[in-house]
Amino acid sequence: NELYYLHVFFVLCAAGITLCLITSLSVEFLGLSAATNLHHNLLNKIIHAPIRFFDVTPLGQILNRFSADTNIIDQHIPPTLESLTRSTLLCLSAIGVIASITPAFLVALVPLAVAFYFIQKYFRVASKDLQDLDDSTQLPLLCHFSETAEGLTTIRAFRHEARFKQHMLELTDTNNTAYLFLSAANRWLEVRTDYLGAVIVLTVAVASIWAGRPGGGLVGLSLTYALTITNYLNWVVRNLADLEVQMAAVKKVNSFLSTESENYEGSMDASQVPENWPHDGEIKIHDLCVRYDPMLKPALKHVNAYIKPGQKVGICGRTGSGKSSLSLAFFNMVDIFEAKVVVRCLHPFIMSMGFKNKNSSRLVVFRFIRDRVAGAADSGETSMRPSPQTPPPAPLGGAQGVPRAAERHSPSSVPGPPPGGTCLEHLPRKASRRHQV
Repeated sequence: NELYYLHVFFVLCAAGITLCLITSLSVEFLGLSAATNLHHNLLNKIIHAPIRFFDVTPLGQILNRFSADTNIIDQHIPPTLESLTRSTLLCLSAIGVIASITPAFLVALVPLAVAFYFIQKYFRVASKDLQDLDDSTQLPLLCHFSETAEGLTTIRAFRHEARFKQHMLELTDTNNTAYLFLSAANRWLEVRTDYLGAVIVLTVAVASIWAGRPGGGLVGLSLTYALTITNYLNWVVRNLADLEVQMAAVKKVNSFLSTESENYEGSMDASQVPENWPHDGEIKIHDLCVRYDPMLKPALKHVNAYIKPGQKVGICGRTGSGKSSLSLAFFNMVDIFEAKVVVRCLHPFIMSMGFKNKNSSRLVVFRFIRDRVAGAADSGETSMRPSPQTPPPAPLGGAQGVPRAAERHSPSSVPGPPPGGTCLEHLPRKASRRHQV
């Protein structure tokens, strides 16, 4: 008989080890696959996000998605999910063993389950709020530390080391206070589950004595499993609360995945454009309308421009007239919702593509202008050469150079276009809604 039980015990141990290994590998593999997909999709969305997204979204929030939230998804959610599953199954198996030995325990299990439900519900709400408070107080601390490290020379120059140090200590105390409350909440749960486990052990002992049928070995087995329920209940509630908080990182990453990507419809491959493009840089723009966001009013309305090949263009206007908006529009950095753009040497290739959307041909023009200008700036092979019709600027030096510079940039010289160039003058917005080159 002893050999038989030893073989059964050995088989059960081997099966438990095998199932634990399979569970751990499965959870880690599935967690790694999910984290990889989320990170890949997040990176793809951020890379293809429009410029407006970076204007309205703080850089620290973007870095937090790729650092703290990604770390939670990679290293915290899979172990927490595995621990929650294992604790729940162990708790249910312990209750099953106790109920099979002393069925009277099921009667007392109902009020104990109700008490456990209210305890875990109260703790989960408090734990979630306290962990959110801990995260919200940790972010200003990290931001202040990084800003202090970047501006350390300026802080030392103005002798404000003490003020920044004091502010750092205040932020640290605030974060430590939130963490202290979270630790106190965990201890509160542990005390309640200990009391609940003691009541379960008492109930099992009373039910075993009252039944009077099971042997001493079975009673000892039921009491042993009753003693382990306390630890299982504690970890079930804590893992459930931790998983609920950690899933907020997935929710934050998902909020970025809903960001609309920049419109790349009508993209052309580099092999479809001549290598020497642009050999003739004539650009015609008709009724250009620009807005920074679909919910905002247009910054430019019905702008017309004609730029000759090799011609220098100067954009003049008062503050807020749209000079920067027009410059950004040429590089497709803002939303262009209405325009007709023609680049002479690129126009035949675009027309041969047969775009179905009327905005596609316009977007591909601005996109190739942006790509070619960025490539020329990075490679350093293209140099800015003056127009043949524009004389080189006269050297400014000595006392006579300052009056000449002031005269050159005086208001009387603004209305007339420079030799060989074009002056873009914006009329007051109240006088006219159209801007003409």
